[in-house]
Amino acid sequence: KILVFYLHNKYNLHFRYKTLDDLSKDNITIVTNIIENSNEAAEFYFSKKKYKDALSFYEKLFEIFNDINNHSFCKKEMNSYKYKSLLNMAICHNELEEPIAALCRLDEASMLAVNKSNAKYYYTKGKSLMLLNQYEEAHDFYTLAFDIEPNNTKIGEDLIELNAMLARQEDLKPSYLKNIFNLPI
Repeated sequence: KILVFYLHNKYNLHFRYKTLDDLSKDNITIVTNIIENSNEAAEFYFSKKKYKDALSFYEKLFEIFNDINNHSFCKKEMNSYKYKSLLNMAICHNELEEPIAALCRLDEASMLAVNKSNAKYYYTKGKSLMLLNQYEEAHDFYTLAFDIEPNNTKIGEDLIELNAMLARQEDLKPSYLKNIFNLPI
């Protein structure tokens, strides 16, 4: 099997090929550097709000991850990179108003079990659910994110805005529906 090494020079890709037999534990540093450089390129485009370009680099990272996935000496080291990349890809998909794709990336990230208490994960999932008009579910995830990072102003502001929106929706329900059998609607 061929492992593709991706390098970038001012965010242009260059390719170099090696067989997996040539890859040893000593070469994990090389792979890590390549992943870090590609991730840096993706984050550069992300910071410039060029989400499609950022996604392109993240997808190239996943080609590397998939190539080395079956080699146990790499799994542990790569899972944290993979987790972070999946979260960033989900954010890109949300910014491109592709919440289903974002939720798929978040599901992939949740299977890695790298960090179960990650505010960025919960906030991004809440954002995806907001885009799908699933406000109560979004509220749950925003609340989880805020519980982890109570000083994060963005999470706090979005949670306040969502609470206000949910309160307005509750006020708009006809009063006869609110009081039938004293059941919540």
